[in-house]
Amino acid sequence: MGIKKITISHKREECIGCGSCVLIDPNNRTMNDDDGKATLRGSCRKGKQFMVGSVDEDEVSCTKEAAQACPVDIIKVHA
Repeated sequence: MGIKKITISHKREECIGCGSCVLIDPNNRTMNDDDGKATLRGSCRKGKQFMVGSVDEDEVSCTKEAAQACPVDIIKVHA
C-alpha cells in the first residue's frame, strides 16, 4: 500500500515572500529567485491563483505549521 498524499493549495499570487513557510517546511517549499515568492514543490497551477500539490501524510505536520505561520493565510491543507 502506498503513502497517502495530502492535498495542499497555495495562493501564490498573494505571497508576500516572507519565507516563513520555507523555513518551517523546507522539504516541500522553496523561494523562487525570480520573484521572491514561495513555491510548493511539485505543484501545478489550478485556475488563476491557486497552486495545488500534495505532500506525504508523514510530512503533513510541517506543512500545517507552515500554513499557520503564513502571515497572509494563503496556504490550506486539505486532509
